[in-house]
Amino acid sequence: MPCYHTGSAEGDLRESLDDVAKERDLLENMLCGLCTRVEAAKFLSIIYADPTLKTWWAKHKLADQREKATEAADEKRSALAAKARKKLTKAEKEALGIR
Repeated sequence: MPCYHTGSAEGDLRESLDDVAKERDLLENMLCGLCTRVEAAKFLSIIYADPTLKTWWAKHKLADQREKATEAADEKRSALAAKARKKLTKAEKEALGIR
């Protein structure tokens, strides 16, 4: 009978995949930081010399822009909702189930 760290093959596989995902995220964050510094220093030729890196960087920057836009929209929506809640009376808040 095989020996499993988590008690099952599926558990061990899930744990291994989680470890790989954490490592991938760490490496992606490091690569993003490095590319950001390279770009800020106007050494884009370093990034553009590698077609795979160039493609990854372009996609990564686009994803970052989309995430920032989503976050900004969420913040704006939250601020608007907070402003609207302040205008409600206690009875109106209770009727809407708002604390």
